[in-house]
Parts: sequence; C-alpha cells; structure tokens
Amino acid sequence: MSHALTANNSLRTVVGRQYRRAVRRDLILFRHRRFLLLFVARTSAVLGTSIGPVALAFGILGLPHGTPTKLSIVLAARSVALVVALLVGGVIADRLPRYRVMYASDGLSAAAWGAMGVLLLVGTAPIAVMATLAAFAGIGAAMFWPAMTGVIPEVAPPTQLQAANGFLRLGENSSRILGVAVAGGTVALVGAGWALIVDAAGFLISAYLLARLRLPPLPWPRTPRP
Repeated sequence: MSHALTANNSLRTVVGRQYRRAVRRDLILFRHRRFLLLFVARTSAVLGTSIGPVALAFGILGLPHGTPTKLSIVLAARSVALVVALLVGGVIADRLPRYRVMYASDGLSAAAWGAMGVLLLVGTAPIAVMATLAAFAGIGAAMFWPAMTGVIPEVAPPTQLQAANGFLRLGENSSRILGVAVAGGTVALVGAGWALIVDAAGFLISAYLLARLRLPPLPWPRTPRP
C-alpha cells in the first residue's frame, strides 16, 4: 500500500513538473514582440466589438422616435454588410499585406462606431445614417477576420501555433465577457453615446498596435504565362 502511494505521489510530481514546464514554454510567446502586439490589439478590439451592439441598442431605443423596428434595420444593415464583405475579405487578405488590411479594418470600425456615438450624443441620429454607419462597421469586421487567420503563423513560431491560438481565444473570450459588463455600466453612467466612443477607442488602440507589426510582405506567386 505504501509503495502504491509513493508511486502515485511520484507520478503527480512528474506530471506537475511537466505541466509547469509546458506553461512556462508557452508563456515565452509573449516575449515575441509581434505576438504581444497582436494579442493586445485583438483583445482591445474584441472588447470594443462586445460593447458596440449593446450600446447601440440602448442608444437607438432611447431616441425620441426610437423603436424596435428601427433598431432591427440598423442591426440588419451591419449583418448584411458583414456577410457580403466576407465573400471578398479572403481575397483581399491574400492580395495585400495582412497586417495592413487588419489595421485599416479596425480604423474603419473605429470611425463608424465613433460617428454613431457622436450622433447619439448630439441627439440627431437619422436611422438611414445610422444604418449606413453600421454597414461600414460590418465591412470593417468582415475584412479583419480572414487577415487575422492568416497572420498568426507570421507572428508566432511554428512550434507554438497551438499555444498562440489558445492565448488569442482566451483573450477574446475574456474581452467578450468583460465587454458586456463595461457596456452596461458605461450606458448606465454616461449614456449610450459615450459607450460607443469607448467602443471606437478600443478599435483605435487595436489599429495603432497592428500598424506597428510591420510584417515583411509575402512573396507573390507568379502567374504562369499562357
């Protein structure tokens, strides 16, 4: 019995050591400047993404003539634009430097969400204009994701791609949960307009960090001549 307990304790010790070594090895990823920039940028942008729809719903419904129908129009404009733009997002990400596509997309999202926030703050927010801005926000999101998928191997060592994806998902999921809480608190304290400004700030931070990646251009595949 004592031998079995000793063997069990030894096994736990070995497994614990291996686990700690694996964690330390994975955390080395954050010493890579480009991965760290991508991680912080993505976490910041997802935080903004989580704040936007919540604040937008409160903002439109809080307008003098705001109705659920008008809110549905604005949200539908964003969704339709996102789906349509996804069809060409992958092509653009393959044709242009991915990090540039990413920071341009976040810049577009920041401008769109920020403009909607300003309109709510001044109290003049025509639904047609809000729907147009929401569509631009959807385009920004659609352009980002295909480029994001392809850029991870460019910022993380090949042996740590699984860990890189895991850390990025952890940051995104944490930001989604935190974003809903931040949205509710900001709307309650200072209003939906300022919440959208905070949303836009998250995208601006992400765009600034992504612009600093400065990844080398990928070699162009030559098209064979007929």
